[in-house]
Amino acid sequence: MSAIVPKLRKAIATVASAASLCILAADVPDLTESLEYLGTPTYLQWPGSIHARQVVDLVPHKGSIFVTGGDWDPNMGPCPVFAINPYSGAFSNEFVAGSEDLYEFKELSDGRLYVTAVDPHEKGPNYGTSFRRGHDGVWQSFTTACDKIHSWDIAEWHGYVFICGYVISGSTNWCETPMFNATPQLDGITYIENLGANPHSMFRRFNAFLPFDDDIFCFPNMIAWKDNIQGHAWEEWRWVEEEKKFVSSNTAWSNIAPGMTLEDASLSFDSEYTYRSMSIWHPTKFKGRVLYVLAHSYPLTPWAIFSAENVNHHVKASRIGLGGSDVKPFDIFVSDDAAYIVAGQAGSTATAVTNSVWKSTDGVSFAKLFSFVSTRAATSLCYFDGCFYFGMGSNTGRADTGLGWPELPSSPELSGNIYRVRLPQGEMPKVVAETASRYVPEGGPCDVSFRLASAPATNMTLRVWATNEKLELSASSLTFTPSNWNVSQIVRVSLPEDWVEEAIGGAVVCGTGGGDCVSGFVQIDMLDNEGDLTTPVSGG
Repeated sequence: MSAIVPKLRKAIATVASAASLCILAADVPDLTESLEYLGTPTYLQWPGSIHARQVVDLVPHKGSIFVTGGDWDPNMGPCPVFAINPYSGAFSNEFVAGSEDLYEFKELSDGRLYVTAVDPHEKGPNYGTSFRRGHDGVWQSFTTACDKIHSWDIAEWHGYVFICGYVISGSTNWCETPMFNATPQLDGITYIENLGANPHSMFRRFNAFLPFDDDIFCFPNMIAWKDNIQGHAWEEWRWVEEEKKFVSSNTAWSNIAPGMTLEDASLSFDSEYTYRSMSIWHPTKFKGRVLYVLAHSYPLTPWAIFSAENVNHHVKASRIGLGGSDVKPFDIFVSDDAAYIVAGQAGSTATAVTNSVWKSTDGVSFAKLFSFVSTRAATSLCYFDGCFYFGMGSNTGRADTGLGWPELPSSPELSGNIYRVRLPQGEMPKVVAETASRYVPEGGPCDVSFRLASAPATNMTLRVWATNEKLELSASSLTFTPSNWNVSQIVRVSLPEDWVEEAIGGAVVCGTGGGDCVSGFVQIDMLDNEGDLTTPVSGG
């Protein structure tokens, strides 16, 4: 894989030069040539399918960056889940789900990672299934109350875990209790019939949860028929605790998609049967609000991004401006006290996409941080330990959809690529590790040490942590002063004796975990003291 990195970087730089007119603003840095290519893990599963390789979601969890792909329409499963070590850059295949597509990762309050799935063939065609990563790193499946094949979103709210698909399932205790049908008035796949005079109907597919502090709502995707938008409502399902179910009411399209026009919503109206369904995508809670992307559901083509409030037990959204209607939002990520959006801009004659990253501290006003150019849009992002990570998409938006996306060049084909970049922030403190890697036998210990690259203005106390919870550390923080900054400080690392026969490894990191410091790290690999002591057992 590493042999193609120079070619990819050269190709991206060439595209950046050719697409210079697409740069959104001169007052933010263009980081195209600063992107670090980490690999294309989904290529191993789908070398011939650029759409299946598209990165649906990226999320940091337990010191790794998790990534997956898939394509449910042509049934491109099974779907692997990859874990990227953000310090070594290595990725490993943690788990292969017998499903055709995996969607949003969610870390719930129990500290475990969850992901919803469609077409879970390992349980047959008539079960809705989701997956959960245990504290021991083992993935398990659990069946929802949906009696059909798709589970689209998962949310935690006031002690419940809800999963939606063709019905809405509920459970307490993080799905350790049996799932129950939270929409008992429905019977499996149903048609939307409450559209008044609209003669058209469709399958009801619950697509996304909007969890506020006081209420949680669930929304199905909706048909963008001309007469539907003009005169009818969107279904808004709200959890009613007294009834232990979601109850439907109608809300105006202008509350969910303010500013949408007929041209925005549909491909064309040359036929009364031409339509496009609209779906809420990537709903993300942030400071009492919920941010979400509104998209044409398949092929997924984003339209706009919204910031919603809960007003008198109804959702009321406002559109977030990103500098122009041709700037399309793809993903949202929340880290600490900031929310980030990655968006793409490509006009009808463009040969490249100008990707941009936006930041907000209130969930309402977003400022652009930087941009980079490629032949594909970045369809996912996350932020971890001062770096942004991007997963590249396929050419999802096409010229033949009439939605403003051109047929972009297929070479270089970047679908599924993972990139990393650090936003320049002037002179930041840098932590130096005295060695890049160490081996530690079962029972340990071994020592690692850190110092600063330059003298700080004041005392600095930095966190020390391990990306693998099996690594035991003698210190959780180190303090450097203007006088001892260049003196290495030692942290002792131990491993359990006679642990299970598995690869144990990770990294010991010293830094802040934020964008205000460049962390130092030491890669740790285990030596099996009951086997070949000369061969390390590498961990991802």
